[in-house]
Amino acid sequence: MNALIKLAMIALADDGLAQSNTAVGRVSTAAIYAVGTAVAAVALLGSLMATLWLYVQPHVGAAGGALIVAAAIAALWLGLFAFTRRSEAERRAPPFAGREGVVALIAETRKLFAENTGTVLLAALIAGVVAGTSGRPHTDR
Repeated sequence: MNALIKLAMIALADDGLAQSNTAVGRVSTAAIYAVGTAVAAVALLGSLMATLWLYVQPHVGAAGGALIVAAAIAALWLGLFAFTRRSEAERRAPPFAGREGVVALIAETRKLFAENTGTVLLAALIAGVVAGTSGRPHTDR
C-alpha cells in the first residue's frame, strides 16, 4: 500500500506529467477527482445515516433506529444495484454478425474503395497528418 501511495505521489510531483495534455495526465486528474468524489459520497451517506438514526431513535428506540438505518442502507444499495444493472444492459455490444456479416462488410468496403480511391487516399493522408502532428509541441521560430 505504501509503495502505491509513493508511486502516486511521484506521478503527481512530476511537473511534465501534471502540466501536459497527454492522456496519462488527464487520466490522473480524473482518478483524483473520482477518489475525492467517492470520499465525499461516503461522508455524505455516513452523515445522512447518522442523522436518520438520531431522528428515529426517540420514536422506536436504539434497536429500532439501527434497524431502520440498515433498511435505508439496503434500499440505497438496491437502487444503485438496479441502476448499474440497467446501464450495463444498455452498454452491451450487439451480438457478432458472424462470418457472413464480416464477408459482406469486406466486400462492400472493397467496392467503395474501388469507386472512391482518390477520396479514400486523401482522407487517409489527412488523418495521418493530423495524427502525426497532434502530439507534438508547437514551437514558434
